[in-house]
Amino acid sequence: MPDRLDVVTAPAEAGVSSHQLRLLEGLVQEPGLRAGLDSFRAYRDWINEQHLRVCRVAAPTFREQARAEHLLKLFRGLDYRPKIDEAGNVVLPISYEPGQRFVAVTAHMDTVLAPRSEDDIRVRGDGTFEGPGVTDNGSGLAALMALARVLKDGAPLARPRRNVVLVANVAEEGEGNLQGMQFFCHHSRFASLVDAYLVLDGASVGHITAEALGSRRFEIVIEGAGGHSWNDYGRANPVHALGRAVAALAELRLPASPRT
Repeated sequence: MPDRLDVVTAPAEAGVSSHQLRLLEGLVQEPGLRAGLDSFRAYRDWINEQHLRVCRVAAPTFREQARAEHLLKLFRGLDYRPKIDEAGNVVLPISYEPGQRFVAVTAHMDTVLAPRSEDDIRVRGDGTFEGPGVTDNGSGLAALMALARVLKDGAPLARPRRNVVLVANVAEEGEGNLQGMQFFCHHSRFASLVDAYLVLDGASVGHITAEALGSRRFEIVIEGAGGHSWNDYGRANPVHALGRAVAALAELRLPASPRT
């Protein structure tokens, strides 16, 4: 675990001031927070084992139920009371003060590729984890599980001003179109109670990106009479048209700032 916390931000967009950075630097020296960091080190083997186990439970987009049940069982084993909401998200509220608002810490459960067997998830000789989804987003889920265990030891600050809700959300990738988080943000019982979101995604552990990322997704449908190489010979094939469209999109030169 890192001993210091770097904040990576675009100042003009994120608006993080030098005063806020100083507050953050002071925060990481709080005794409770330092004890929490020590706990992460003490639980390292457990965290690594949970990382491997959760990745071995296949969770392609729209089929995350087995992984949700796996996390539900793990959180219950830590003496929590998690629930699966109507969208399929695993939601675990951790309340320090009744009536206080929440900070949501989230990690998506779904992966683009799924392991065909448990042996697809393995550890190299140098200790590197390898296999479908170990980074995106096995690492985020491992961090979520680690937080659940460490926060079970107590609040990291003497007088926390926010409660915490941990969310393992569904349908982030591709056609999932952020379905799990859209439900949580707009329709769950926490929708009006969350002041801030921390999203755990990917393998970087040395920084926080303190800015929001926009997401606009478009569905393009190409139809045509052709398709079968024998029966439809000579007719326009929509697959060929789609291939040309992909090639044309790949040639577009979009702005680097904002990154697009």
